[in-house]
Amino acid sequence: MWLFRWGPWLVVAVGCVLALYGLTAAGNIELRIAAVTLGAFMILAGVALPRIMGEIALDARGFKANVQGIDQLDPSALAAAVTEAAEKAIPDSYPHKDEFVRELAAKTVQTWGGPEALAGRWWAQLAPNDDEPEKLDLVELQVKGEDLVADIRRCQPQDQSERRWKFVGKIRGSFLFGMFYTTTPDINALSYGTIQLRREDPAATVWSGFYVRLEVKSGGEAWSSALEPVGLRWQRLEPGAEPIP
Repeated sequence: MWLFRWGPWLVVAVGCVLALYGLTAAGNIELRIAAVTLGAFMILAGVALPRIMGEIALDARGFKANVQGIDQLDPSALAAAVTEAAEKAIPDSYPHKDEFVRELAAKTVQTWGGPEALAGRWWAQLAPNDDEPEKLDLVELQVKGEDLVADIRRCQPQDQSERRWKFVGKIRGSFLFGMFYTTTPDINALSYGTIQLRREDPAATVWSGFYVRLEVKSGGEAWSSALEPVGLRWQRLEPGAEPIP
């Protein structure tokens, strides 16, 4: 029947219209937020439901299903599916279509996944700084309520592999922020500061920004201190991938 063939695309199209209204219209902010939220769920329904195979579960942790062989609706798969559906449903003549599709995918991931979607393992790439080379850390991120909590360990350079940190932070939209402090003070006692990152892709798999720490230096007979920002990039480690020892 035509309903089964075109119904999902009709749902996606209506969801795009609602999301478009919420993102671009002027007026009541609560009405706009409701339109974006409802539009995102309609897009999700139109994209995901026709692809569901096997059992569906709804529990305290949210919705889970076997969607095209995916164990759950992870952010990367969801962003890709929403992007595909929106590109087909929105006419090419629509102004700034590419920007709108990217923002729509990001809003859908944010609305559906919440901070729980960030849980997992991440690479943290620290930019070279002064005489220090580029560094690579492994971040094991957990979500506890509204808080992001992570254990961080240095992977490269290998002569710093015993260094460890704890991170505690939050996420607000496309902004991730928090504080870190050493858990190996006998090795790096002065390693603490703040992290500020901005989401770089709709699937929230890459975040970039900087961290700030207090740099204490000796200038002959005097000591000086300054806040020093250093470039930082977090990138999700694919499931099953082995981190560097």
